[in-house]
Amino acid sequence: MRYKFVPKKEYSLYRNEFDLILRDMQAQMRKKYGVTMITRLVGSGANNCVTKNTATGLWDLDYNLIIMKCPDDLIKDPGKLKNRIKSIFDNIASSGKYLKGYIIHLVRTQPSL
Repeated sequence: MRYKFVPKKEYSLYRNEFDLILRDMQAQMRKKYGVTMITRLVGSGANNCVTKNTATGLWDLDYNLIIMKCPDDLIKDPGKLKNRIKSIFDNIASSGKYLKGYIIHLVRTQPSL
């Protein structure tokens, strides 16, 4: 894969929209499941060095989700927590409300125990 650095002017709208998706997801997780979390942009994006794959056009922005409060049933089953977060996130991302004209490709990792 070949990546190039993207100027702030080009990625700032995309990053702002993605942050809105994450805030929406946080609000829904809090309301539906009692889960509160903090989202943090990490890696190159946190240092304003956003990259984009020139072959696919996919952006590289990495976020950590830091769980602050979570019901016992979800703490005991991190896979269930991950699936709920993923489901809500996917519904928001595919709703058409955000990122019009962008394709969202997410890399999902297992939650650490």
